[in-house]
Amino acid sequence: MLAALFAAVLALVIGSSQAYASNFPNWENWDSNATTPDTPVTASLRGVTVQVIRGGDNALWYQVHGYRNAFTRIGGTTYAAPALTQFHDTLYLFQTGQDGNLWYQTIVNPYNSPGSWTWSSAHQVSGQSVGGIRTSLRPSIASDGNNLHVVAVGNNERIYQGTLNGSTFGGFSEIPGGGRTESGASASTSPDGRLGVIHRGTDNRIYIQWQNLGTGQWEGSWRLQTGTNTNAAPCITYISVSGQLLETWRDANTGRVEIAEVSPGQAYLPWIEDAPDQVITSAGPSASPSPNGGVTVNINGGNFYDVRGNLTMINGHVYNLFDYQP
Repeated sequence: MLAALFAAVLALVIGSSQAYASNFPNWENWDSNATTPDTPVTASLRGVTVQVIRGGDNALWYQVHGYRNAFTRIGGTTYAAPALTQFHDTLYLFQTGQDGNLWYQTIVNPYNSPGSWTWSSAHQVSGQSVGGIRTSLRPSIASDGNNLHVVAVGNNERIYQGTLNGSTFGGFSEIPGGGRTESGASASTSPDGRLGVIHRGTDNRIYIQWQNLGTGQWEGSWRLQTGTNTNAAPCITYISVSGQLLETWRDANTGRVEIAEVSPGQAYLPWIEDAPDQVITSAGPSASPSPNGGVTVNINGGNFYDVRGNLTMINGHVYNLFDYQP
């Protein structure tokens, strides 16, 4: 009887450890010619996924999955990965400028065929009131439907947040708690009216803080997320099929892409696992909601060989884990 009980428990443990990994889709490469020195980003509009990268020329490039898979040059000059999200029935694209400010563009014809989507000219979001935004660190943006929340790291390594309502920006203020980071911070909203922000601390651990969007109040301190270890910017995004938020980061020791879930308002990560195939990345991954309710994880791939010795990922190329649903 003890043997049978042990076997049952073992089967339960094994089954639970495989419950999340079994849902992983395969890594995809939508344009084999595209390379980036930084983190690729995606967002969905009208059920269509758009991907933007910083190219080797430090300009922004984009593709419209299924309509324009080859990347097309947007232009501009930036030394960090961009940020991209849906807001007010279009896509907003943010980048750091060379002047300590942020700049954003939108798709100007979102109701036309996705293959014809084009971008507006750039609009400035000033970072001068906080001493300038760090030009080498990617910003983050998150929508609650009414406002676009902009999170960026200043030249003093402090973390700042401001809101954009249409075309009016309310200015930056520091998120309380004295957090400092040498990587970009990441933000996401949740349906219960919260804004969650995570960042890599000076000890290479990930810290989280939540804001009540109804009152505007922050928790006031950053909470450590146990089990995390990264030397690059982490990312957080909402998963509509589960009501949870997904976090992903680059492990500081192995370079592997790690994935975890957190509940709105919480810091505890009930599980952490490697992304499929234990792939590696040279930059922090990004993630965004996918059209079917899951998430898309995006990485700048590192050279990776399968069990047969075949090179399946190449340094600097763009790879996507499309519509992962934990």
